[in-house]
Amino acid sequence: MNKDIVILTKSRKDNGYCVAGLDIKTGKWVRLVSDDKGGAILSLHAQYQNTPETCKPLDVVRADIVREVPYKNHTEDCHINTQTLTKQGVMTLADVVRLHPQESHNYVFGNDLPYVYDYEMEKNNFGYSLIFIRVKRLTVHVRKNSSKADFEHNGTYYQGISITDPEYSAEFTGGLTYSAGLGSGYLVVSMATKPYRNKRRYYKFVAKVFPS
Repeated sequence: MNKDIVILTKSRKDNGYCVAGLDIKTGKWVRLVSDDKGGAILSLHAQYQNTPETCKPLDVVRADIVREVPYKNHTEDCHINTQTLTKQGVMTLADVVRLHPQESHNYVFGNDLPYVYDYEMEKNNFGYSLIFIRVKRLTVHVRKNSSKADFEHNGTYYQGISITDPEYSAEFTGGLTYSAGLGSGYLVVSMATKPYRNKRRYYKFVAKVFPS
């Protein structure tokens, strides 16, 4: 089954990427995975079959969905045939907001911390792992080992949320580290499917930054 999807994030995951976006017919989240266990999309998988490019945020892509493979809070996961990705066009951020208006949450995944404890995961039973939010007071701290974001959403201020958007990494900047206030913007925030190194903490990630 083919789906046309506008890509909103191509963020770092393991040795590949977490690639996710919105079904342009329904506006619902879709995360592209390379197998039934939620495997990352590798660089080779992200190459288009119809043009010498690789997928990037705001591209509209067509993917052959082998099957939906929801796992725990990662209800959006879809195993794709990795040999079928084609580029269909490009959307603007304004187009995306019309398709899927910003979400409003009391808290970003249940609390104001950079992570969710395992008991909170069980209590909240989120049923989702991707959100698209409008934020204020957005500041990014690009560092060599781990970049972080601070921002305000729905009256709550968040600090130290890890950034996996490659554009805000020291690798992308050629080693340059900096902090910058971006004002307002849209964020794609994702949450892990398992606790980090079994330490009972499910970390949140800013998977894409759209300054605006």
